[in-house]
Amino acid sequence: MASINLIEAFAEFKDAENIDRPTMMKVVEDVFKTLLRKKYGSDENFDVIVNAEKGDLEIIRRREIRPDDDVDNPLAEVSYSDAIKIEPDFEIGEELLEEVNIYDFGRRAILAAKQTLASRINDLKKNVLVKKYSDRIGEIINADIFGWTADGERWWEDRHLALCSPLPRACRYESEPFWCNARGAFTASRNKYLEDLNFSDFDRFAFARSTMLIPVHLSFGQIAAANFTPVDRTCEDLSDLFDEHGDYLGAITRRFISSYVNTMRSQQWIPSDCSLTKREVECLRWAAIGKTDKEISLILTLSHATVRYHVQRAGEKLNAVNRSQAVFKAGQLGYLGAAA
Repeated sequence: MASINLIEAFAEFKDAENIDRPTMMKVVEDVFKTLLRKKYGSDENFDVIVNAEKGDLEIIRRREIRPDDDVDNPLAEVSYSDAIKIEPDFEIGEELLEEVNIYDFGRRAILAAKQTLASRINDLKKNVLVKKYSDRIGEIINADIFGWTADGERWWEDRHLALCSPLPRACRYESEPFWCNARGAFTASRNKYLEDLNFSDFDRFAFARSTMLIPVHLSFGQIAAANFTPVDRTCEDLSDLFDEHGDYLGAITRRFISSYVNTMRSQQWIPSDCSLTKREVECLRWAAIGKTDKEISLILTLSHATVRYHVQRAGEKLNAVNRSQAVFKAGQLGYLGAAA
């Protein structure tokens, strides 16, 4: 990967205008695609991959391997004889991936790219201001309607509680309503994960002897929960109330929380209509369990460069700034499954 220290070179623009990294990466990508069009006539068979974390830029050229006498478009196709000089295992119909040396554009082109970037940043000023204040829409509604800023017991604001309490922990392992007390959790169908949890400190975390919990598993891997505590906080058995009202409370709670989250979501972190290929998903699944690109290449019998390309390409589709975030976002969208 040819390093051109993008972060250092363009930091003055990013910091001055408070542009987030995904936006910066998109702008840099567009600038270099313009250079590709000027040099090659088209950017259709090129992928610009920006690593904002390391300050690196990589340009990958994609060409289909064709029989020697059937190459009609040199920009998109390469002859079989030329392809096997690069890697002997190539076959006709496969895709040849080559890295384009950034320095081939020349110092003047790189300087022009920097100047173009400065112009693009100026165009983003208004958008930054709009985003800064549009995120605050709805704060008055929260205070006046839901009353979540009222005085009194505000135990849900204790972030430590979400990490140490067995109640939210149980909601990570169950998606249907259940009730619990100091003896454990009770569900409509058996859940071994819940049976292994320790509820001995239940009273300290629940502020009651029993409670009914409604887990709400939202899109993008978010988990919310609502609990219903009996008026008589000394009550230890909710089995009858759970049988009678559990399903109904679960339905209305899911509808309320999901509607609220969708209404209040002010920023889109994952691009819409993101579609990963089978090979990209395979590479990310192995990356999610700790395999390196080299190990993945051996498992899938692909070249090291091809694996790296698929991982980086998936990250580009997901607007991820690095490999770890690409795996995380793919998991949020359900591509990786429980194995990850």
